[in-house]
Amino acid sequence: MYDAEKDLNYINRQLAYYLYIVGLDYENIDFYTIDIIINRARNLTQAPIDEVESNKLNYHDNDLYLFLKNQRISLIGNIRRIWYMRQLALGAIKNAV
Repeated sequence: MYDAEKDLNYINRQLAYYLYIVGLDYENIDFYTIDIIINRARNLTQAPIDEVESNKLNYHDNDLYLFLKNQRISLIGNIRRIWYMRQLALGAIKNAV
C-alpha cells in the first residue's frame, strides 16, 4: 500500500539537497514556488551561457560551456521532477483525510 507520508519524507530530503545547491533554505520551503527554485538554478550557470549565446565566447573552444549547460539541464530537470513528485504526495495526503 502506498504511504504518502513516507514518500513525502524521502522527497523532502531530496528537495532539501537541491535547495541547498541553489542557495535556498529548506526551512522556508512553504514560501518557494517552482519558479523561484528554477530561477536560482538557472542563475548558477547563467553568465558563461550568456557569453556563448551572445557570441562573445566560442563554445567549440570551451568545454566549460558544454559542461555547465549539461549540468544546468540536469539540475533543472531533477528539481522539476522532485517538485512534481512532492505535489503528488501532498495531494495524496490531502485526499486521504
